[in-house]
Amino acid sequence: MLKVILISLLMLGGSPESSLAQTTKCGSATLPPKLQSQLAEHFNGWKVVDVSDLSAEDQEVWSESFAGKCPGYVEGNFTGRPSIAMTMIRYKGANLYQMLIVAEPRVRGYNIETLSGAEMAAVPDVVLKTSPRKYFNAERDHHVTIKFDGIVYTKLEAAATLYYFLNGKFRHLEISE
Repeated sequence: MLKVILISLLMLGGSPESSLAQTTKCGSATLPPKLQSQLAEHFNGWKVVDVSDLSAEDQEVWSESFAGKCPGYVEGNFTGRPSIAMTMIRYKGANLYQMLIVAEPRVRGYNIETLSGAEMAAVPDVVLKTSPRKYFNAERDHHVTIKFDGIVYTKLEAAATLYYFLNGKFRHLEISE
């Protein structure tokens, strides 16, 4: 089932492309300095998901399927302009919380939008970039055609949600259960 979900995501037109494709370092430290500063100021205690944050099983799947890519962020044309989608985590006691944000460069820093607010998670989700095209929901009874890159927010062994920009705002579609 796990391999089927990953293969399905890639067949949906998705390709977890990034300018970081040949990079093995991930996490907040590899982001642009201005963005790092803003994240530190507005998301104190949060960090971008890194391969080491994934479960042992997910690390194996990630290294087999997406070697050299970062599970916590991806660059794309998500709104018609270059931007970066990031999934961030933090621990409160023994509880793991996770959120999904998008940062778009502006003249003085970045405009940051939260797509999925802080929620408790058992294991971290990862983020992938998909190509503009038609996508169906998990039941295959509804579809959307996206004009810009899409963001797939997924548990490697389970559900996947497509975030896409349409008519001036982000929307989402459950594409896998």
